Amino acid sequence: MRPSTSAIICWVLSAAHCDAFLSPFRSSSHSSFPSSALKQTSSYIRPSSLIPLRSVVEEKVEEKAEEKEAAVEGEEKPFDEREVDPTLKVLPNSWAWPPNWPYTDEQFERLNNDADGDFYKVARMEEIFDQEAGELLVGHHARYHKDGDRVLEIGASFKSYLPTNISYASVVGLGMQMEEMNKNEMLTERVAQDLNQDVTLPFEDDSFDHIVIANTIEFMVKPKELYREMQRVLRPGGLLNVAFTHGSFLKAYEPKKINLWKQMNDAQHMWILASFMKFSSARGWRNMKGYQLSAGDRGTIGGLFSKSPCYVCQGESAAVASLEDDPYDWMITQLDTASQMVEDEKSLCVLRLTAMFERAKSQEEKDVILQTLENLPLTYNVLSEMSGSVIFPPFKAKAAVVLAKKYTGSEGMEDQLRQSLGLNPPSPEFWLPLGANLTANMDVEEKMMLIAELVPLFEGSEDERSSLQEVIPTLTDAQEVLREQHPDWEAADTELLSTDLLLTDFVGMDSTNRASFLPWLKNLTPLQTQEFLDERKNYKETFLQQ
Repeated sequence: MRPSTSAIICWVLSAAHCDAFLSPFRSSSHSSFPSSALKQTSSYIRPSSLIPLRSVVEEKVEEKAEEKEAAVEGEEKPFDEREVDPTLKVLPNSWAWPPNWPYTDEQFERLNNDADGDFYKVARMEEIFDQEAGELLVGHHARYHKDGDRVLEIGASFKSYLPTNISYASVVGLGMQMEEMNKNEMLTERVAQDLNQDVTLPFEDDSFDHIVIANTIEFMVKPKELYREMQRVLRPGGLLNVAFTHGSFLKAYEPKKINLWKQMNDAQHMWILASFMKFSSARGWRNMKGYQLSAGDRGTIGGLFSKSPCYVCQGESAAVASLEDDPYDWMITQLDTASQMVEDEKSLCVLRLTAMFERAKSQEEKDVILQTLENLPLTYNVLSEMSGSVIFPPFKAKAAVVLAKKYTGSEGMEDQLRQSLGLNPPSPEFWLPLGANLTANMDVEEKMMLIAELVPLFEGSEDERSSLQEVIPTLTDAQEVLREQHPDWEAADTELLSTDLLLTDFVGMDSTNRASFLPWLKNLTPLQTQEFLDERKNYKETFLQQ
C-alpha cells in the first residue's frame, strides 16, 4: 500500500527510544525536523582538523573503552562514539526499519523520464559542492583512505572530492559524460555508462576498496539494484560513502531527480540512503553510519539550513558466504531485492530450500532447487496479496516453494493462480467446482498445497494438460467411491484423501494410467483407505514438528 502524503512527510522519534533514526513512513506527528540524532552540538571543524581525526578517534575510543572496563558497573555511561567524532550523527544501531521495502514504483519516476543520454549530452563543468562543503568531504574521505587503495567514483565528472596527498592504486570514474571525466586528472580510468539503462557495473567482484558517490543517487531509478552491484564489486570490509547536498547548482538537474527525493528533507534523505543499503542486501552491508559535515552554524536544529550542508551515509561491505559453505546465507542474499516478500517469508522459504539443498544427491537436484529459489519472487507477486491471517505462514512458505519449482510467472499461469485464490473470477469448468464443491470442507493450508501442485500443470506437458481436463469428473467419482466405503467419514476427510490420491496417482500420468485410477481405487479395501487417510492426516502434525 502506498503511504499517504502525511505519512511520507512525517518523521519523529519514539519516546522510549530517543536515539532511534526512524523511517519517514512511521509517525503520527507532522514534524519535518530531524531527530536528536542529527542535531549539531559542536563548533565548526575546519577540514585541516578533520584529516587526522581518524587516529584521534581511535585513541579516544581506546581510552573510553579502558575507562569503561575499569569503572564500577552502573557508574559509567555507555560510550557514545559521537562524543569523540562530532560529525557522526547516526550510529549503526540507531536506524529503525519497516518490515519491507517501503517505496512505490511511482516514487522512482521523474518529471523527465526520457533517456538520460540526451539530457547529459552537453558537458557541464559545474561544482557540485561549494568550497567549504567540498573541503569537508575531502577531509572525510581522507580519514578512511590510504596509499594503494582502489577507488570507484560513481557519478564522476570533471572534479573528484578525494584527497590529493594519497597515492591511490587506481581511481576509476564511472559517469554519463566522457568530456567531463577527461578533464578530471585524478581519474586513472574512465567509463561512460547510463546506470538507469544498465545497472550492471562492468567490474569483477571485490575490485575496489572504496566507492564514493556525490549527488548522484537521487537521479537513480533502480537504486536497490545499484547498491547490490556496488556491494558485489567492493571487497569485504570496503567502504561505500554516499554524499549529498542541496546546492543551487542542482536546480538545472531537477527534472531528472526521482520523486522520492523531492518528497523528503535532508535528514530523511539520510534515512533513504541507508534504507537502500538495508533492502538491497540485508547481509551485504554493516556498520551503516550517518555523518553531517555541514559548514556554518552548528546550532540546535542541526545546521539543516546552513550555508553549505553536506551529508554522508557510509556503509561497510560484508563478506557473503558461498553457496557450498553456507547455503542459507547465500540463498537469503539472493532474495534481498525481492520486495514482494517480507523478511519472515524469505526466511521460511529459504529454510525449506536449504534443507532440500543439503539433502540433494546430484547437481541436477541442486539446479532444480536454485531454479525454485529464482522463481520464488514471481509466486509472491500474487501470494503477497493474501492476508497473513488467511494461511499459517509456514504452510504458505511450503506452498510457495512447491509452486515455484515450475512456476514461470507467465500471464496465463498468473491468471490461473489468481483464479485459484479467488483474486480473479474462477473458471466455471475448473476452479469454481473444485473450490466450491469438491474441496469446500478442506483446510485452507491443504487447499494451498493442491493449488501449488495444479497451477503449473496448465503450462506443463501434454499428459499434464490432458489430465487437468479430467480432474473434475475423476475427483467427483473418487469421492463417491470413498463415501461408499466410509459413510462415517467427515466430508473434509473424504476430500483430503481423494485430492491426495489424485495428485500422486492420476495428475500428470499418461492416458493408460489415468484410465486405471478409478478401478484401482475401487479395489482398495476400507482398511487400506483408512490407513492412507491416517497417514495423510498425520502429515500436518509431522510437518509442524520438523
